[in-house]
Amino acid sequence: MKKLSRILLLSLITATTLVGCGSKSDNKTAEKQTEKKDDKKSSNLMKGETLLEEQKKGATVIDVRVADQYKEGHIKDAINLPLETIEKDIASKVPKKDTKIVLYCNTGNRSGQAFEKLKKLGYTNVSNAQGVKQYKYDLVK
Repeated sequence: MKKLSRILLLSLITATTLVGCGSKSDNKTAEKQTEKKDDKKSSNLMKGETLLEEQKKGATVIDVRVADQYKEGHIKDAINLPLETIEKDIASKVPKKDTKIVLYCNTGNRSGQAFEKLKKLGYTNVSNAQGVKQYKYDLVK
């Protein structure tokens, strides 16, 4: 009887240890995957002042807002390619897929979507900058 109790107790401890280790491992894997996704997103985000520096170095700045918003005020020399048409129109405006491109909009939402679209099209040097509501750019009409 004592042997059976010991075997059951040992089995219970082993099972508990294995289950506990398995879930910890799964949590660590999930945490690492989340960190990688966050790193990807943050590595492509650009501060407003950095956008202006990159533009001085020759980067192509693209405003992905609709034409009416662009006309209300945009960054000087920025090209207007609305999110809805960027996939269709990008090649005529930026034919080289390794060109430094900086996208912006009002809040970073549309420019983030445009970033994903350009990446899928094979553009390799793309960044998403702060929107005009997050950084006070000098806008021109």
